[in-house]
Amino acid sequence: MQINKKQIQYLRGLGHHLSPVVIIGQHGLSQGVIDSLSEALTRHELIKVKLAGVSGSDRQNLAEEASSKSRSRLIQVLGKTALLYRPNKDLKPEKRIQIPKK
Repeated sequence: MQINKKQIQYLRGLGHHLSPVVIIGQHGLSQGVIDSLSEALTRHELIKVKLAGVSGSDRQNLAEEASSKSRSRLIQVLGKTALLYRPNKDLKPEKRIQIPKK
């Protein structure tokens, strides 16, 4: 999934007011957490994920792993929060996120 800088900025703006819908705790990415991520991305396309119980560079690694396992795009890691995006073509057009083309 190719996303340019302008599209990333747009998604970051949309994600600013979101609340985390999935929390990844100290036990990391269990299958249940991966399933929750996938379900939330299918419903919302853009979600915030709370990275609890990990520190420093481990947050970035955990966010990248969560993105990979949920087949989504990591938009940003800011503090203890990650922003993930995965488009869902099955959503009604009015419910889908319309990102700018270029």
